[in-house]
Amino acid sequence: AEPMDGKLVAFLRVLQMDEEQLNEWQQSTEVEKLLDLQNRLGVDGKVMQYMITRAALLLRAYPTTLELDQQIIKESKDEVERLICQLRLCEKRILVNCVAYCEQMLKTINQ
Repeated sequence: AEPMDGKLVAFLRVLQMDEEQLNEWQQSTEVEKLLDLQNRLGVDGKVMQYMITRAALLLRAYPTTLELDQQIIKESKDEVERLICQLRLCEKRILVNCVAYCEQMLKTINQ
């Protein structure tokens, strides 16, 4: 299974298309191909770059680093603070993995 949902892929592809590409896809009888990441399109490089940029921006918006969160989880006596930190840590790991996946896909696309 792909780590990116087909509907997200289709949305991002449409978001990155220019007017000419949008018109072509509106006339197409194979619109479902937009949902399939295995079906390479010319905008896929832009899609991956968009995801990398967006995830990186979300990561920068957090007030703490991964290391500080891990330290808080180990040292905090407050259960609520530890749970908040665990959630934040999981969110950051998802975003870091998203960036890594998209960078890997971008290398594949650019070959």
